[in-house]
Amino acid sequence: MSYHPSGITIEIVGTEVSSNGRACGSHDVCGSVLCDDVVVRLRKVQTLNTDGAEETSIAAYLVSDGIDQCRVGFLPRHLVSHAKKYDGALAQITEVYSRESESASKRKKFHHNRGCCVAAIISSIPPPAGSATPAPPKGRQALLEPTMDERLDVARNAAQQGSAKTAGEASEEDDSMASSFATSTRFLTECWTEL
Repeated sequence: MSYHPSGITIEIVGTEVSSNGRACGSHDVCGSVLCDDVVVRLRKVQTLNTDGAEETSIAAYLVSDGIDQCRVGFLPRHLVSHAKKYDGALAQITEVYSRESESASKRKKFHHNRGCCVAAIISSIPPPAGSATPAPPKGRQALLEPTMDERLDVARNAAQQGSAKTAGEASEEDDSMASSFATSTRFLTECWTEL
């Protein structure tokens, strides 16, 4: 089960550097194309560190027309332990730090990280490991009718059981389920035709 955590923001760093695949035929520095509302996809990748050893990183790729394009930066190293959680997630840039930022802390962060921006997660990500499953609904929610998928399953089962029975052997429960399914189907058909 996935959920959309509202308000989760991340920093993408190294947006002003062309090393580790952050340059392509179209851009000298791919991170230079980042601006507000641009969408990026996060991917777990293997990169070479300054010592030449391979290490796991989380890279951010520019998404254009639904296709991953240029590598524009990386998530900070402290998030690598959560690589499984962020791998494949989509994020939307909300703020790009620059040399001209009004805030001294944003300018410092820009220089220290060789480019930095803030992005909000916009896709579903899996819940943290060990988190409890959502509690069952209470009150009015518990009294609501079953979902359409549940109704369809019940109706299919009833139809399969009904086909094995003769007309006189059908139980009242099968009849009530079938009439409930028919009512739901009619309602949905009416709603769709009105649209």
